[in-house]
Amino acid sequence: MAIPAISTGIYGYPYETCAEVMTEVVKEMRDIDMELLVCLFSQEAYNIFSKIFSKD
Repeated sequence: MAIPAISTGIYGYPYETCAEVMTEVVKEMRDIDMELLVCLFSQEAYNIFSKIFSKD
C-alpha cells in the first residue's frame, strides 16, 4: 500500500501532524500483512517522518 503525504507540499499541512496521523493509522493496520510505502517529496519531509515513525 502506498500512502502519500497529501497536502504537505503546496498546501502547507505540517509534516509533523501528517506523520503523527499516519503513525496512528499504521498502528491500527498492524495485523494486516502488507508492505507499506510512504511517498514523500523532500529530504526535510523524510527526516521528520523518520523521526516520528521511529518513536514507537
